[in-house]
Amino acid sequence: VLARAPGLDADALQTAVARFGSLDALLAADAANLRATGIRPAAARALTAPDALQIDRDLRAVEQFALELLPAHESIYPAKLREIADAPAVLFVRGAQAALAMPQLAIVGSRNPTANGRETARDFAHRLAQLGLGITSGLAVGIDAAAHEGALLAGGTTIAVCATGLDLTYPPHHTALAERIAA
Repeated sequence: VLARAPGLDADALQTAVARFGSLDALLAADAANLRATGIRPAAARALTAPDALQIDRDLRAVEQFALELLPAHESIYPAKLREIADAPAVLFVRGAQAALAMPQLAIVGSRNPTANGRETARDFAHRLAQLGLGITSGLAVGIDAAAHEGALLAGGTTIAVCATGLDLTYPPHHTALAERIAA
Protein backbone atom coordinates (compact mmCIF):
# COMPACT_ATOMS: atom_id res chain seq x y z
CA VAL A 1 0.00 0.00 0.00
CA LEU A 2 2.83 2.41 0.88
CA ALA A 3 4.71 1.65 -2.33
CA ARG A 4 1.58 2.34 -4.40
CA ALA A 5 0.88 5.75 -2.81
CA PRO A 6 1.95 8.33 -5.44
CA GLY A 7 4.23 11.02 -4.10
CA LEU A 8 4.74 9.36 -0.72
CA ASP A 9 8.44 9.68 -0.02
CA ALA A 10 10.65 8.64 2.90
CA ASP A 11 10.40 12.00 4.66
CA ALA A 12 6.59 12.12 4.49
CA LEU A 13 6.34 8.53 5.70
CA GLN A 14 8.65 9.12 8.65
CA THR A 15 6.75 12.27 9.64
CA ALA A 16 3.40 10.50 9.42
CA VAL A 17 4.53 7.42 11.37
CA ALA A 18 5.91 9.70 14.10
CA ARG A 19 2.63 11.64 14.20
CA PHE A 20 0.38 8.57 14.29
CA GLY A 21 2.66 6.49 16.52
CA SER A 22 2.82 3.42 14.29
CA LEU A 23 2.52 2.26 10.70
CA ASP A 24 -0.73 0.45 11.54
CA ALA A 25 -2.23 3.66 12.94
CA LEU A 26 -1.13 5.57 9.84
CA LEU A 27 -2.78 3.00 7.58
CA ALA A 28 -6.00 3.22 9.63
CA ALA A 29 -6.15 7.05 9.45
CA ASP A 30 -8.62 8.93 7.28
CA ALA A 31 -7.56 11.10 4.35
CA ALA A 32 -8.03 14.39 6.22
CA ASN A 33 -5.73 13.34 9.05
CA LEU A 34 -3.18 12.02 6.56
CA ARG A 35 -3.19 15.32 4.66
CA ALA A 36 -2.76 17.17 7.97
CA THR A 37 0.64 15.48 8.34
CA GLY A 38 1.73 16.76 4.92
CA ILE A 39 0.87 13.70 2.87
CA ARG A 40 -0.17 14.73 -0.63
CA PRO A 41 -3.84 14.29 -1.57
CA ALA A 42 -3.17 11.54 -4.15
CA ALA A 43 -1.10 9.58 -1.63
CA ALA A 44 -3.77 10.04 1.06
CA ARG A 45 -6.41 8.66 -1.34
CA ALA A 46 -4.20 5.68 -2.19
CA LEU A 47 -3.54 4.97 1.49
CA THR A 48 -7.22 5.15 2.50
CA ALA A 49 -8.62 3.34 -0.55
CA PRO A 50 -5.91 1.06 -1.94
CA ASP A 51 -6.48 -0.83 -5.18
CA ALA A 52 -7.06 -4.29 -3.70
CA LEU A 53 -6.42 -6.14 -6.97
CA GLN A 54 -3.12 -4.33 -7.52
CA ILE A 55 -2.05 -4.92 -3.92
CA ASP A 56 -2.89 -8.61 -4.30
CA ARG A 57 -0.73 -8.78 -7.47
CA ASP A 58 2.05 -6.98 -5.65
CA LEU A 59 1.91 -9.38 -2.72
CA ARG A 60 2.11 -12.36 -5.06
CA ALA A 61 5.19 -10.81 -6.71
CA VAL A 62 6.76 -10.17 -3.31
CA GLU A 63 6.28 -13.84 -2.49
CA GLN A 64 7.33 -15.11 -5.93
CA PHE A 65 10.59 -13.14 -5.96
CA ALA A 66 11.33 -13.60 -2.23
CA LEU A 67 11.29 -9.86 -1.57
CA GLU A 68 11.14 -8.05 1.73
CA LEU A 69 9.69 -4.58 2.06
CA LEU A 70 11.66 -2.04 4.03
CA PRO A 71 9.71 1.13 4.91
CA ALA A 72 11.70 4.33 5.45
CA HIS A 73 10.75 4.61 9.12
CA GLU A 74 12.60 1.36 9.98
CA SER A 75 16.02 1.80 11.56
CA ILE A 76 17.77 -0.39 8.97
CA TYR A 77 16.62 1.83 6.07
CA PRO A 78 19.88 3.39 4.78
CA ALA A 79 20.38 6.72 6.58
CA LYS A 80 22.18 8.36 3.65
CA LEU A 81 19.40 7.36 1.25
CA ARG A 82 16.83 8.82 3.63
CA GLU A 83 18.61 12.19 3.32
CA ILE A 84 18.04 12.65 -0.41
CA ALA A 85 15.04 14.51 -1.76
CA ASP A 86 12.17 12.20 -2.71
CA ALA A 87 13.84 9.09 -1.28
CA PRO A 88 11.52 6.12 -1.74
CA ALA A 89 9.08 5.44 1.08
CA VAL A 90 9.68 1.71 0.67
CA LEU A 91 12.61 -0.35 -0.58
CA PHE A 92 12.13 -3.80 -2.04
CA VAL A 93 15.00 -5.94 -0.79
CA ARG A 94 16.13 -9.35 -1.90
CA GLY A 95 18.85 -10.89 0.21
CA ALA A 96 20.19 -9.76 3.56
CA GLN A 97 18.71 -6.47 4.74
CA ALA A 98 21.61 -6.17 7.20
CA ALA A 99 23.91 -5.50 4.24
CA LEU A 100 22.27 -2.09 3.91
CA ALA A 101 23.63 -1.02 7.30
CA MET A 102 27.26 -1.90 6.67
CA PRO A 103 29.88 0.59 5.44
CA GLN A 104 29.71 0.67 1.66
CA LEU A 105 31.56 1.99 -1.32
CA ALA A 106 29.86 2.43 -4.67
CA ILE A 107 31.77 1.41 -7.76
CA VAL A 108 30.08 2.30 -11.03
CA GLY A 109 31.39 3.06 -14.46
CA SER A 110 31.44 2.40 -18.15
CA ARG A 111 29.33 -0.30 -19.69
CA ASN A 112 32.04 -0.70 -22.29
CA PRO A 113 35.29 -0.59 -20.30
CA THR A 114 38.72 -1.62 -21.43
CA ALA A 115 39.99 -4.97 -20.20
CA ASN A 116 42.28 -3.05 -17.82
CA GLY A 117 39.36 -0.98 -16.52
CA ARG A 118 37.30 -4.11 -15.84
CA GLU A 119 40.25 -5.78 -14.09
CA THR A 120 40.94 -2.67 -12.00
CA ALA A 121 37.30 -2.44 -10.87
CA ARG A 122 37.26 -6.14 -9.95
CA ASP A 123 40.58 -5.84 -8.06
CA PHE A 124 39.51 -2.72 -6.15
CA ALA A 125 36.19 -4.31 -5.19
CA HIS A 126 37.95 -7.52 -4.17
CA ARG A 127 40.42 -5.75 -1.89
CA LEU A 128 37.86 -3.36 -0.41
CA ALA A 129 35.46 -6.26 0.28
CA GLN A 130 38.30 -8.09 2.05
CA LEU A 131 38.68 -5.01 4.26
CA GLY A 132 35.01 -5.22 5.24
CA LEU A 133 33.36 -2.72 2.92
CA GLY A 134 30.19 -3.64 1.12
CA ILE A 135 30.43 -2.94 -2.59
CA THR A 136 27.40 -1.26 -4.14
CA SER A 137 26.80 -1.05 -7.85
CA GLY A 138 24.04 -1.33 -10.43
CA LEU A 139 24.30 -4.84 -11.95
CA ALA A 140 24.97 -3.26 -15.36
CA VAL A 141 27.36 -4.66 -17.94
CA GLY A 142 30.98 -3.59 -17.59
CA ILE A 143 32.41 -1.94 -14.49
CA ASP A 144 29.31 -2.63 -12.36
CA ALA A 145 29.44 -6.38 -13.00
CA ALA A 146 33.21 -6.43 -12.43
CA ALA A 147 32.74 -4.71 -9.06
CA HIS A 148 30.08 -7.22 -7.98
CA GLU A 149 32.30 -10.10 -9.13
CA GLY A 150 35.31 -8.78 -7.21
CA ALA A 151 33.35 -8.50 -3.98
CA LEU A 152 31.89 -11.98 -4.41
CA LEU A 153 35.32 -13.48 -5.17
CA ALA A 154 36.54 -12.02 -1.87
CA GLY A 155 33.63 -13.62 -0.02
CA GLY A 156 32.38 -10.11 0.72
CA THR A 157 29.05 -8.40 0.49
CA THR A 158 27.79 -6.63 -2.58
CA ILE A 159 24.55 -4.76 -3.15
CA ALA A 160 22.93 -4.36 -6.55
CA VAL A 161 20.71 -1.29 -6.88
CA CYS A 162 18.31 -2.22 -9.65
CA ALA A 163 16.39 0.52 -11.44
CA THR A 164 14.22 -2.08 -13.17
CA GLY A 165 12.79 -3.45 -9.95
CA LEU A 166 13.57 -6.87 -8.54
CA ASP A 167 11.08 -8.73 -10.71
CA LEU A 168 13.24 -8.21 -13.80
CA THR A 169 16.97 -8.80 -14.14
CA TYR A 170 18.63 -6.47 -16.60
CA PRO A 171 20.61 -7.33 -18.48
CA PRO A 172 19.04 -10.80 -18.59
CA HIS A 173 22.41 -12.54 -18.86
CA HIS A 174 23.21 -11.25 -15.35
CA THR A 175 20.55 -13.48 -13.80
CA ALA A 176 23.16 -15.85 -12.33
CA LEU A 177 25.13 -12.87 -10.96
CA ALA A 178 21.96 -11.45 -9.40
CA GLU A 179 21.26 -14.82 -7.77
CA ARG A 180 24.77 -14.96 -6.32
CA ILE A 181 24.43 -11.43 -4.95
CA ALA A 182 21.07 -12.26 -3.32
CA ALA A 183 22.50 -15.43 -1.80
